[in-house]
Amino acid sequence: MAAWPSSLTPGQVSAAKGNNKKNPKEGATSQNQTWPTTHLNMSDAEQINNMTANLLSQVNLMAMQLMQKIALQMAKNYQNLSNNMTTAAGAQPIAPSAQTLPSTDGKPSYRAKATGYYPADDPIEGGFKDMRGKPLYTLQDYLEGKAPYVSVAMDNKNSFPYGTKLRIPELEKKYGRKIEFRVVDTGGAFYGKGKSRIDICTRNRSASLDPSVNGTLTLIPV
Repeated sequence: MAAWPSSLTPGQVSAAKGNNKKNPKEGATSQNQTWPTTHLNMSDAEQINNMTANLLSQVNLMAMQLMQKIALQMAKNYQNLSNNMTTAAGAQPIAPSAQTLPSTDGKPSYRAKATGYYPADDPIEGGFKDMRGKPLYTLQDYLEGKAPYVSVAMDNKNSFPYGTKLRIPELEKKYGRKIEFRVVDTGGAFYGKGKSRIDICTRNRSASLDPSVNGTLTLIPV
């Protein structure tokens, strides 16, 4: 036990003893102590962002190069196809040859894929006039005696001249009478098709779907 100088009063001795006691909080580890955390400094974050941006740039560049190669190959394939379809530079595409049948009464006949269309004010049907501005005449109007002929559309470069009269035996057989068709109309779908495609003008959409005007028909120029 420590001996205190006799010159000290009892109060001073007591105060000295209190100061000599250890603070219970000193030397103890706090339960709420926060451990140090490692943070990226600004230079590290910028470096990562730059690396990410460079990687994305390289990926985009590779994608663009691949697309360019694909587009170039497609262009070459199209050019090869175009070369095969032309006889010389600037020539019209070679029309597919329609099947030519034995002549009847000295007149040639052709087999063509037929479809129906009808006068309507929309881009698909093309309006109410033929390619020279004359009215379109439908098959139904002709059968009812309301039209001088039936308008048909074909390739205007490689088939028949405007106004050429045609007979179609399959339709004449169905309706039991002679029918005069005339080539007076055309459209983008017939470009380069020659005598292998024909579109027959009908009264409306429902009539254009009739199986008798959708299929392979015989064309006999008159």
